[in-house]
Amino acid sequence: MMRWTNKILLMVGRDSVEPILDLTSDLQPPSSDNRGSKESRPTVKVNPQWRRRTTDGHGWTRMGCISRYPRSSAFIRGSNPQSAIRNPQSSHSYIRVLLVCLAVFLFPFRSPAPLIFRPGTGWNYENPWGQTTEWLKLSAQEQLDVAQAAPAADSTNAAPGRLLLRNGDSLDGNLLSIDTNQVVLWRHEDAAGPIEFKLDGISQFDFHPPSPPDRGTNYPCKIVLTQGDVLEGSLVSCDRDNVCLRTWYAGSLLFPRKQVQSVLFFPTAPDLFTVTGPEGWTQGAASGVLGAEAGQWTFRDGAFYAGKSASIARDIKLPDTAELQFDLAWSGPLALSLALYADSLQPMLIADKDKVPDFGAFYSMHFQSLYVDVARIKKKENPIINLPPVIVNAFSQTNRAHIDVRARKKSNTLALLVNGQLLQVWNDTNGFVGEGSAVRFVHNGLGLVKVSNLRLADWDGVLESSQTNIPPPDQDTVWLTNNTFQSGIIESLADGRMTLRGKRDNTEVPLERVSRVVFATAPGEPARELEGSVHAVLAHGGPLTFQLESWTSEGVNLRSPVFGQARFDPNAFRRMVFRPLDPVAGEGTNSEKPAVIITPSHGPLP
Repeated sequence: MMRWTNKILLMVGRDSVEPILDLTSDLQPPSSDNRGSKESRPTVKVNPQWRRRTTDGHGWTRMGCISRYPRSSAFIRGSNPQSAIRNPQSSHSYIRVLLVCLAVFLFPFRSPAPLIFRPGTGWNYENPWGQTTEWLKLSAQEQLDVAQAAPAADSTNAAPGRLLLRNGDSLDGNLLSIDTNQVVLWRHEDAAGPIEFKLDGISQFDFHPPSPPDRGTNYPCKIVLTQGDVLEGSLVSCDRDNVCLRTWYAGSLLFPRKQVQSVLFFPTAPDLFTVTGPEGWTQGAASGVLGAEAGQWTFRDGAFYAGKSASIARDIKLPDTAELQFDLAWSGPLALSLALYADSLQPMLIADKDKVPDFGAFYSMHFQSLYVDVARIKKKENPIINLPPVIVNAFSQTNRAHIDVRARKKSNTLALLVNGQLLQVWNDTNGFVGEGSAVRFVHNGLGLVKVSNLRLADWDGVLESSQTNIPPPDQDTVWLTNNTFQSGIIESLADGRMTLRGKRDNTEVPLERVSRVVFATAPGEPARELEGSVHAVLAHGGPLTFQLESWTSEGVNLRSPVFGQARFDPNAFRRMVFRPLDPVAGEGTNSEKPAVIITPSHGPLP
């Protein structure tokens, strides 16, 4: 029996979708009493364009079909066929888009970009031109190595620097080039094009280089030359003739050993605190000696400077066993006070300590031109208890020193090392008095002072008091991390080990145990400056003297009296000084070691 309904049967072909059965909306199923009569059945019209489906299942052959609607009626739905008609071309467009999307996801192709993504591998680098696969880095570590070894950014796009003319005028912008004819091209944001200057009329350039890359772990160190230059890098080799340093800014540099004063290795253990800028430090009004004028500390090129009475303090969270190190340089009389384990960030007159608001007890260490003394500063503790002073001969022989202060609360101990030598150990028989965890530097207004390379580390509490003799100056001295030293002649450095020839036999010292190397004093004078030398400051803060040949965004060609011809990355420089200011332009000069000038009216600091 055939059951009548208004449901529509559809068949899909390759070219169109057409109705197979076409029923009118007024068609009703036959009643029970006339089900077999011919009149009750609908009129059937055969569409000759339809045939039966082929036996292989692909496409349709022409087959008879009941249809009343034109060929454009491709889709019939519901009881009203005329309300559900759709153009077959629209369906074809959706199908094409779907197929394209499937092809993109199912069949990935290589992007020409250097950084691409592959399923299961992740993001990786690839040569955009496809000649080599050196940039194909699959692991995260390889990708990091590529990023660190990538060419430095164009220095012309760096933060604006400053050009200072000899007449005192200055102009912000970026240095584009200095050619062999001593013509300077300077870019200023308000200028339509590069501005030309004669190098003879320029006093100095100030730059704002990006942060230097991480020092890494391959024996990072600082080389100090006999004429005062300081360069950072990784120690590659050392023998009786030369010292080789690998740098990120100039490749490998070779130094004659007789021109190298010392090699200072950076500690491998992380510091608890280092200075990265003036942020977090508190300035205070300090009363100077002999009515000295009050001022403030300034921060420049990684160091703090003071030329007037000034105080600066910060809570650096001094631990119970601490080692505080910093480099100290001064011009004129030395008068610097260091407060240890303080809880107040504001300075005070020691004579008026009982008149000021309550404060926690602390130690006050005074650095004078000939000696260092320590006092316990505690409210209502009178008279003030002073620990025995210690004479520091180095202060009268030079105007710079490396200070190392150590403290251990449990043993009531303070210790002082200057230039690596243990000079004094104080045992406070009244108990350790420090109640805070802050430090405070107070300049008393005599001369100029510079504090740099400040760092805080844990201390194991061990003092090497059994070895306080001075190393012989005619031998190389290898200082170890436990502050002991070995003397002899350094024969070689290879595979992370240093061979030291002593009086009796050779000793091999792992570089991991070495904190610094001081070379024997070589006969002769330090290398002299070349004609027209430039005094520069590198990004890490060290001075460098050289003869400039040319400067472009791709590299700086220079000649050093020590390591000869070299090509430096422009981002390696923080400042370059060519000539002093004219006398009519202002006070003083910037001709020597300009990186550490505090005010033009005073001489330079080292």
